[in-house]
Amino acid sequence: MGDRRKNLPTARDIKSHIDPAAHKKSYFKALGLLSVVFAFYLASFLGTVSPWIWVQVLSVAANGLAIGMLFVIGHDASHGTYSPSRKLDRWIARFAFLPSLMPNECWKVVHNYYHHGFTSLKGKDTTWQPLSLEEYSALSWFQKFLYRHYRTLLGVASYWFVEVWIRYVIRPSKETRYFLSKNRSASIFEYLLLCFYVCTISVVAIALRHWIMESEIVAFANVLILIPAFVLPTWFFMLQAGLVVLVQHTHPKTHWFATKSEWSYYGANIQNTVHFHFPFPINKLYLDVMEHNAHHVDVQIPIYHLAPQQERLSQEYGGEIVNEYFSLSTMRRILRTCQLYDYERHCWLAFDGTPTTEPLNFQRSPEVRAS
Repeated sequence: MGDRRKNLPTARDIKSHIDPAAHKKSYFKALGLLSVVFAFYLASFLGTVSPWIWVQVLSVAANGLAIGMLFVIGHDASHGTYSPSRKLDRWIARFAFLPSLMPNECWKVVHNYYHHGFTSLKGKDTTWQPLSLEEYSALSWFQKFLYRHYRTLLGVASYWFVEVWIRYVIRPSKETRYFLSKNRSASIFEYLLLCFYVCTISVVAIALRHWIMESEIVAFANVLILIPAFVLPTWFFMLQAGLVVLVQHTHPKTHWFATKSEWSYYGANIQNTVHFHFPFPINKLYLDVMEHNAHHVDVQIPIYHLAPQQERLSQEYGGEIVNEYFSLSTMRRILRTCQLYDYERHCWLAFDGTPTTEPLNFQRSPEVRAS
């Protein structure tokens, strides 16, 4: 198997196309961007307790978006690539992740170790791993229902809630707990910090509502303000997160590896990482996190330098990078096509086992631009 992969570009080959200047980190850009996004988060949070329903509706959507933007910053800081200081990055990650209810140490295990270390490798990658027909058939009726629900436009939020948040934050596996135990004090601190955040945001929301409505007592109606101020923005964030991680690696042209012997750095990070385009200005609102090949090839590139490096990779490996553009029909096609996976023939299957794509040759030769 190794001989079949020997002509594929290596990690060093691919990273040679990255401009070394892209690794330069800036306190000004890092803290400036964080300040703007945090101000947006605070302003939208205040809007969620407004007495005017139309302001609340707009603010819930804006607050969910702000949580997503903070999450992108936390994601970068968790890699230690957001600012020139790794110590500062650790603290930025901790606080930027709070609105999304994600402890930094958990995310480092789920994302930095599992996902980046084993992208598209069955049994290791934590991101939307598809089941085989045999595995799906062995599920209980409820597990089948849940699996099918995940692969719907609204179900992607449930995927994030159950398969990411509950599975790795609330009920981490023995292997995940092992990694967390290596930095036990930091993990405990971040869980306590998360509890403090939830209590604080709840008390502040109820107090603000009480003050705005000029009530003499904190009535039950004031407690209900937690729905627009906390529950709905968090759900909207999970909807975005589930959708984003889905389209970044799941596509009729991508494939999964059954064993490490099939896996290659090139296949995982160039061929199987999708360059997904949202309409302007959504890509920019997501802080260029969709320039995903560049991020996977070199996690040392901060988000504010990703776009030019994605363009450089597209010039070199354009024929091998999967480009896709958002639309409802595109999403329906992906969700309808990529339901189960045949790990032997390397093709996507429908829930009934019918192939929805042609068998994929994961060793296909890269179309490299001539020098």
